[in-house]
Amino acid sequence: MNEAFGPVFSDASSLAEYRLVIFNRWGEVVFESQNPNEKWYGNVKGGEYYARDEVYVWLLNFRQAGFVDEREVSGHVTMLR
Repeated sequence: MNEAFGPVFSDASSLAEYRLVIFNRWGEVVFESQNPNEKWYGNVKGGEYYARDEVYVWLLNFRQAGFVDEREVSGHVTMLR
């Protein structure tokens, strides 16, 4: 059981750029962060309202310090309460 969702980096301080966005099935942003230590707890846009039980798509863009190329990875996470 996981109470929060977010990527895990061995050394988050080595990131020069970071952006995590989570979308619902209609493409609406339900969570967005530029802080690698901030996790998604299922709330919508930081409010007290929680997202519905369903599949959400996440998109992560990041660049490590000392590197020119930005990386983009994506996937999905299923919310079940």
